[in-house]
Amino acid sequence: MASKRRQRGGMSGGAVSGPAARSRARPYGDGSLPGRNKNDSYTREKRDARQPFDEKNRGSQPRRRGKQTTRRKPKGKLLPGILLGIAGALLLGYLAIQLFETKEITVTGSRYCPEQEIRDWLFADNESGNSLYLLWKYNQNDVKQLPAVEETRVTLKGPGQIQVQVKEKDFSGRIDYNGVFLYFDQEGIASLITETVIEGVPYIEGIEIKPEEVFLGSVLPVTDGQIFDELKELMPLLEKQGLSPDKISCAGTDLTLHFGNVRVQIGNSQFADRLAQVPPILEKLTELYADQTGVLHLENYDISGSSIRFVPDTAAGSQPDSQ
Repeated sequence: MASKRRQRGGMSGGAVSGPAARSRARPYGDGSLPGRNKNDSYTREKRDARQPFDEKNRGSQPRRRGKQTTRRKPKGKLLPGILLGIAGALLLGYLAIQLFETKEITVTGSRYCPEQEIRDWLFADNESGNSLYLLWKYNQNDVKQLPAVEETRVTLKGPGQIQVQVKEKDFSGRIDYNGVFLYFDQEGIASLITETVIEGVPYIEGIEIKPEEVFLGSVLPVTDGQIFDELKELMPLLEKQGLSPDKISCAGTDLTLHFGNVRVQIGNSQFADRLAQVPPILEKLTELYADQTGVLHLENYDISGSSIRFVPDTAAGSQPDSQ
């Protein structure tokens, strides 16, 4: 009887012992109790952790749509825009032609080159009637200048007003040419034909040319071009010594400078050393032989100390030593 009561008491709510009790009370390794699926807590926690994020960011999440298609504008709507662009370009072109039509040209800096020649040079092609075109064309580095001009600068004073600033060449000499003077530059290029005597440019005697073979902008047709190299070297040295000969005569490649009644022979080399002797000797000759014509021989002078001779024309037999 006692054993039966114990059995009934255990079944009615007493502690359960034995293997069944141990298995019922022991949790799984992940903390879940027997009788439940061990994945239930993991699934619920995962759902709870995701749910606030989804609710918070639901408004910012882009909606998934189906395959998007790009709508193409009908060609009929593009045509008016194209026509409008073409019309605008034509209008701008028309305004550029009308507003920038060349109406006035001002030339500055030209002393010897005729102004009309500069104007003709500007209007060398059909597009020159537009001041914008002139501004672009004649400010290029490779623009071909007039023979007597070193460089030009074209500026725009107004829509149809052009100003041309001219810088003319420094000429090395002038020679007789068909009753007028032909000026050439340091390279021997024929640059200017005029009746004007340009101050500071020496007259060159002894260069023989054929007039029909002379062209402005081209090198003078001479037998020996060395004369131009000598003149190119000589001109800055004359300026350095403050000398302005009345003329320079050539005998082959030998040069003679003319200062009033005195002719100074300097040969064809060592110009710097020889010209350095000229100013003090000319001053001395003015004191000793006033108005006396003659030849000052420097063609053989060098810095070694050779003597310098002045030979008067009326006393060819006597050769006074000027030093």
